Amino acid sequence: MAFDITSGERIWEAQAPNWVHSEMIFHENVLYVGFGNRFFQEPELRGRGDNGVLALNADTGETLWEYKTPGQVMPTPAYFKGHVYAATETSIYISLMRRPEMPFIRKR
Repeated sequence: MAFDITSGERIWEAQAPNWVHSEMIFHENVLYVGFGNRFFQEPELRGRGDNGVLALNADTGETLWEYKTPGQVMPTPAYFKGHVYAATETSIYISLMRRPEMPFIRKR
């Protein structure tokens, strides 16, 4: 949810596809949030259902893009020099360049 800090009125509300375990980050009017859940889908993989990173327009709450991952995204994603970095339960480190169609994925 987003609120007007002067009036306290709700401006918009958005729903992530699954649980949000971490904080959202903000950069250049975009909110980035990781999502997933703690339930095991395999013996060493947490995150049943949808898991990934979501980018929202901070003014409207509109989903700009969503990138799916094989496991939950936790801890909080990070933004550095044009890239959104996320770590998943499967130790995959993802660098999204504000356009998730072309992610750089590195396995540990």
